[in-house]
Amino acid sequence: MTDPDPRLPGPVRPIHYALAIHTDLVASHFTGEAIIDLDVGDRTDSIVFNLHPSLSVSRLVLSADGKRTELALESLTVDGETERATILLREALGSGRARLFVRWEAPLGENMMGYYRSSGDADASGNRPR
Repeated sequence: MTDPDPRLPGPVRPIHYALAIHTDLVASHFTGEAIIDLDVGDRTDSIVFNLHPSLSVSRLVLSADGKRTELALESLTVDGETERATILLREALGSGRARLFVRWEAPLGENMMGYYRSSGDADASGNRPR
């Protein structure tokens, strides 16, 4: 069950998303990348963002204050109930603008939730498009 309050907690707010998704239908798998522009209202030592627990994050990069920092994946925790991820930062992030790069991967499911595989409607012979 997701949190009834759709707003993200804390002083960090996303203001723009750029997404790229690569789908491998043969392997029934997909990868994605997001560049998220952030508005940081107050100094903070964490970033909270929405993330489904089925996604496996493989890279995190934070750009802020003229620095680009590769973040350790161990700094990320995912709350499956609220579908939110939290990154704990080694150095506090000051107010202003920042950019977060996230790369993830996941199996391509067929449960019609989120990003899923669909084969379309069957024709008169019962065949489905591939």
